[in-house]
Amino acid sequence: MVFKTGPELAAVTRSGAAAPKVLPQVFPTSEDSARRLAEALCEQIHGQLAGLTYGPSYAAFGVHGASDTLVRDILAKDPRIAEIGANFPIHED
Repeated sequence: MVFKTGPELAAVTRSGAAAPKVLPQVFPTSEDSARRLAEALCEQIHGQLAGLTYGPSYAAFGVHGASDTLVRDILAKDPRIAEIGANFPIHED
């Protein structure tokens, strides 16, 4: 899963019906907040965080053990996520 960055995140609503459902005030703007958010999202889909990659212009995480249905129904609807793909290489730094 790849998080949105910069201007894309700035456009995400932080309250109301369009706001994220999981940790709505947490955005992946630091390695710590990206990790907190990734862990919370993994918990929501009954998966395990497989790793996090964080850099100044990129944040992504991998998930183990989650069903495609939960990924589609929860992660794909989170407005902070830019891309979802299978088998992306995610490395723990």
